Amino acid sequence: MAQKAEVQVTGLVGAFAILEMAALWFLSPHTLSFPDAFHYAEMGRQLYRGEGFTSLQTYPYILSWYESHGVPLTPPWPNVARFPLITILYAAVFHLTGPTVEGVLLTGAIGFVFLAVGVTALGARLFSPAAGLIAGLAVC
Repeated sequence: MAQKAEVQVTGLVGAFAILEMAALWFLSPHTLSFPDAFHYAEMGRQLYRGEGFTSLQTYPYILSWYESHGVPLTPPWPNVARFPLITILYAAVFHLTGPTVEGVLLTGAIGFVFLAVGVTALGARLFSPAAGLIAGLAVC
């Protein structure tokens, strides 16, 4: 009986998270707010285009590192300062949506729903369905 309650609260939080993301999708402007979002999206576009883990933008301190290691100072530059997972996720989504801001936002929305469902399931399994529900709603 406890497993049925775990599944129910996980499904409830998952549905709530999906509704929340749908509301935000329609009510908020489709823009990227943070510089890191632009950089990761740009690297995802590079990977989507077949350019590998490269970037068309970099920081001055990285340019000096490139120069000291014999890397050409013309773009695209290899990625040496960013984590690759989000770049891979963006590139995968870009194959479905094209390299758009909406693809970046969709990736975040999907990640948010998985986070809410995962936290709920973990809380319900480790403690109780009520604890899972509270934890999942706290994420939302």
